[in-house]
Amino acid sequence: MLRISWMDRVTNEEVLERISEEKLIWKNIVKRRNESIGHIMRHEGLLKLIIEGCIDGKNHRGRPRLEYIQQIIKDQGCNSYVETKRKADNREEWKMAVNQSAD
Repeated sequence: MLRISWMDRVTNEEVLERISEEKLIWKNIVKRRNESIGHIMRHEGLLKLIIEGCIDGKNHRGRPRLEYIQQIIKDQGCNSYVETKRKADNREEWKMAVNQSAD
């Protein structure tokens, strides 16, 4: 499309910039993840227990992996799980936050 040779060292971001496009897939993933987590946090169930880390298990060796809930807290721009949970309980506030995080 842009006649870029495979031997040229051009990053994906530079190619997207040249054709005036954005990474829409990533924004869509973030938006859908936040919509589903808001639904899960408003209801009681096994998924909520798993996300909150209430299920016992053993710790593995090495660097701890980034927890799913930490990624959600970061996406929402909150400082703690309690703040994220309060925001999720208010459906309108959560929808506004989801739309802003996808931008």
